[in-house]
Amino acid sequence: MIVKYNGTSFIKYDSTNFSLNRGFIRAFKIDKFSNVWFSIFKYKTNNDTLIKFDGANFINVYPSDSTYLGHVEDICWDTTGIMWLATTNGLYKYDGADWTNINTSNSPLPSNSCGPIICDHKNNLWFASGKSVCVYNPAGIQYNISEVIEKPDGSIEHQASPNPSTGMIIFDFALPWPAVVKIDIYDENGTNVANIQPQNYNMGHNSYIFDGSNLANGTYNYRLKTNDKFFSGRFVVLR
Repeated sequence: MIVKYNGTSFIKYDSTNFSLNRGFIRAFKIDKFSNVWFSIFKYKTNNDTLIKFDGANFINVYPSDSTYLGHVEDICWDTTGIMWLATTNGLYKYDGADWTNINTSNSPLPSNSCGPIICDHKNNLWFASGKSVCVYNPAGIQYNISEVIEKPDGSIEHQASPNPSTGMIIFDFALPWPAVVKIDIYDENGTNVANIQPQNYNMGHNSYIFDGSNLANGTYNYRLKTNDKFFSGRFVVLR
């Protein structure tokens, strides 16, 4: 059974009022078109079925009873709109027509048991695989995360966007370790014009949104301080 709350009342959907199969519901997500996606665990087959609810009908999307999907642990969409499932049988990619299974037999995936999955702004998929944290990119699956986001010189990937900006600035940075990060902003004369208090950030991709509406037009330098390292960049404010 799934339940929808419309602000005033709860609406129940199950086998009594819809053709919704019985089973344990898992991996519940909503796409950008407001379609509801979830999987139902079938006790008889020890397998999950992926269901799409378009607001009117429940649609059995995948798989057929003869295809082993395993248990769906999480669902996400990449920046191109492709759906990804993290399951107990590896990753599944769905482009709207075809399905592709990525597992230990056809890739360097550490384990077929995949957990939470998320896509960053550069279309990298981050997910758990067994006891490892993985990122999937055009070069393949990397299970040593520091090889992906820490450069040979010890620096990290970071940027300020949009650049130029009219005032609202997003600082994106990827950490190969959990860390406390402090951000300072300087004008062209080296004057410290803004201090962002230190915050704890997780390993992987992180973002901080800064309101620079009080900054005058010009070029600014920012400095990220994490542990004993400093990383700097530049952005322009132009209105």
